[in-house]
Amino acid sequence: MNLHQLIEQFFNYMSVFPKDTVNLILLSVLFVGSIIESLPVLGMFFPMETYTVILGIFAYKGIVDLKIAILTAFLGLLIGDIIGFYLGRKLGEEYIKSHAKKLKITPQKYNKIKFLINDNLIKALFIGRTTSITRWIVPFLAGANKANFKKFVLANILTGVFWASVFILGGYFLGDIFEIYGKYFGLGVLAATIIAYFIYKFYKHYQKFFQKEDTKLLILNIFGLYLFFKMLEDVTDLELITKWDFYISSHIHEIYNPLLNKIMIFITSLDNPLEVTMIIILIVLFLIFKKLYYKALFFISSVSGAAVLFEIIKNIVKRPRPPHYLIEVGGYSFPSGHATLSTALAFSLYLIFKDKVNKKILLILCIIYPLLISFTRVYLNVHYLSDVIAGIGLGLFWVSLMAMVFKLVMNKLK
Repeated sequence: MNLHQLIEQFFNYMSVFPKDTVNLILLSVLFVGSIIESLPVLGMFFPMETYTVILGIFAYKGIVDLKIAILTAFLGLLIGDIIGFYLGRKLGEEYIKSHAKKLKITPQKYNKIKFLINDNLIKALFIGRTTSITRWIVPFLAGANKANFKKFVLANILTGVFWASVFILGGYFLGDIFEIYGKYFGLGVLAATIIAYFIYKFYKHYQKFFQKEDTKLLILNIFGLYLFFKMLEDVTDLELITKWDFYISSHIHEIYNPLLNKIMIFITSLDNPLEVTMIIILIVLFLIFKKLYYKALFFISSVSGAAVLFEIIKNIVKRPRPPHYLIEVGGYSFPSGHATLSTALAFSLYLIFKDKVNKKILLILCIIYPLLISFTRVYLNVHYLSDVIAGIGLGLFWVSLMAMVFKLVMNKLK
C-alpha cells in the first residue's frame, strides 16, 4: 500500500461514520471556535486558521459541504465580533489600558489601531483578522470608541465573508494541489511541508512566548517531520531506500560472530518495554522528589506520546519485519519502536538536564544512545534501515513539539 492509498484509506475511514453527524461535529467546532477567536483576550489563545484550512481540505474530499463550511465560519466571525463590540462598549478603553502590559500591547500599537478604526473601519477589520491580538482588539476598541453599530456590522460582513472564504477555499484548493503535485514532488514531502507550515504558523502566532533559542526546537521539529515522512513515502512507494533495506537485511549476517551477537542483544534489551518503563518511573520519581512537576509532566508526555504514536503508525502501515531475524520479535516493522523510544527518551532527558550538568557530555551521550539502539535493531535484522531512520525522525518531531507546547503553556501562566 503506497502513501496515496494510506491517505485515501483515512478519508474512507471518515466516510464510514454518518455524514450528518461528522458534519455537525466538525462545523460546530468551526462555529464555536470562530466566535471565541474574536472575543477579548481569548482570541489571542484560540487561533482557528489551521482548523479552518483543514476543514477546507475535508470539503475538497466531500466530507463536509463547502458552502455550509464558508457560511459557518462567516457566521462565527460575525457573531464573535458583535459580542466583542458590545463588550468594548461595556468595559471601555480602561480595560485594555489596565491590562496592556499583560497583553503585550504597547502604547504605539494601541494608538495605531485606534487611529485606523476611526479612519477606516473596513480596513481596520480587514487587517485586524491577520494577527491574534488585533483580531479581538479591533471590534473591542470599535465598541469602546462608540463606533456606529450599523457601519460596524456592514464592515464586519464584508471582511468576514472575505476571510471565511479565503481560509476555507485555501484548504479546498490545497487538497486539489496535494493530489496534483503530490505525484511530482512526492506525497510524503508535500504532506511534511503542509504540516511544517502549520507548525511554523503556530510558532509565529505565539512567538512572544518563546525565547530566541527556541528556534532550534522548531528547526529540529521540522527536520524530524521531514525525515519521518520521507522514509514513509519511500517505504510505501518502494523507492531507493528500500533497495538499501533489502541489501543490508540480506547481507548483515556476514558480520555476525557469537560475541558481537551477545553484545548487540544485551544493548537492544536496554530499550525493551519493561526496562524503559522502569527507567521512566525512576526519572519521574526523581523529578517529583526535586519538585520539578512541570518537567516530570513533560517527560511523561514526550515518552508516552511517542510510544502511542509509533504504535498507531505501525498498525496503519503494517510493514512486515525482515526475514531471518536473529532474535524473536512480534508486531510490524515500520517505524522502529526502539528507535522512536530511545530518541524520545534521550532528547527529552537532554532538554530537562542540559542546564544542570555538562551540556556537551550530555549531548554526546544523548546522541550515541539512540544511534546505538537503532544500529542493534538493524544488526539483529528485526528492522530495516528505513524503520530506524523513521523512528529517529518521529522521536525528534514529537519531543520538540511537546517542548514547544510546554514552553508556551508555562510562559502563558507566568
